[in-house]
Amino acid sequence: MKVAVIPNSENIGDSFLLLTLCHQLKKKGYEVDVFHNKISTIQSLFSYNFKKYDDNLDFSLYDKIYIQHNNKEKTENIKKIRDRKSLQNIHFIYFTHKESKHGKLSNLDIKLDPNSTMLNGLCKELKSHFNLKKEEKEIGIKIPKNSKYKKHKKRVIIYSSSKSLYKKYPLKKFIKIAKKLKLRGYQVSFCVPIEERKKYLEVLQLGFDLPAMFLISDFAMYLHESSYFIGNDSFASHLASYLKIPSIVISSNIDKVKRWKPSWNESKIVTPPSYLFNFKYLPIKDKYWQMFVTTNKILKSFNQSLKAINII
Repeated sequence: MKVAVIPNSENIGDSFLLLTLCHQLKKKGYEVDVFHNKISTIQSLFSYNFKKYDDNLDFSLYDKIYIQHNNKEKTENIKKIRDRKSLQNIHFIYFTHKESKHGKLSNLDIKLDPNSTMLNGLCKELKSHFNLKKEEKEIGIKIPKNSKYKKHKKRVIIYSSSKSLYKKYPLKKFIKIAKKLKLRGYQVSFCVPIEERKKYLEVLQLGFDLPAMFLISDFAMYLHESSYFIGNDSFASHLASYLKIPSIVISSNIDKVKRWKPSWNESKIVTPPSYLFNFKYLPIKDKYWQMFVTTNKILKSFNQSLKAINII
């Protein structure tokens, strides 16, 4: 039996969440093909088949198909064909569903609870969809035997990248945090996608690590052997949460992060003050939020995280 899972988003974080679905399908005995153009470099850690998506994908090759609804015309056309032909093997996953926009929800589809985090909402629905005894957050990562959890007790990962420019915390502030942590005896390692590495070479001159990792799987194992994570709201923060690495996640939007925050294990979330808002011609909340998140606030959260795990 074969099943296709199509995360209709360029965002790796969305796809990472849907690996909980892949895990349940694998347990049911399906051969799982995951179609995404960026996440394939994590292939070595999973037993799923990661493939690049093609608009001409032959749906008839699959017994079941799960598609993340992305509100685009192509996806809506597939939904109309399914409904018109009464196809029973195509399931849509709605991270957000509005009947006025998407129509009445089919009993084939999955709608996430808008009052839960994305992960918790998805796992709640998967419990019902697969008749599970309890909610499961497993995604099926295979940790190599030679990778030791938290091998480097003083290594702090700073993940300073983000897909969105407006979600990035300034590098100069991350460097300020790194310098203070170094004075306290921590080994600070800046991690970014390989295509961005040239933009961060200055951290090498300051005495910090900047590993060149070509595959997401390499980063995953590097993170698994580290002890702390500080970084932008991104795919990496979800991975750190799954790997049980104590994390400080910096987010630009206090409202959005309530749904999107990493939820495998508890993370400390740092956001700008809730009183920030956008003026008509001055979008302070969206474009200048970084000015209102101090390095001291982040370090305070780091210290609180240490206390929570009885380090200090």
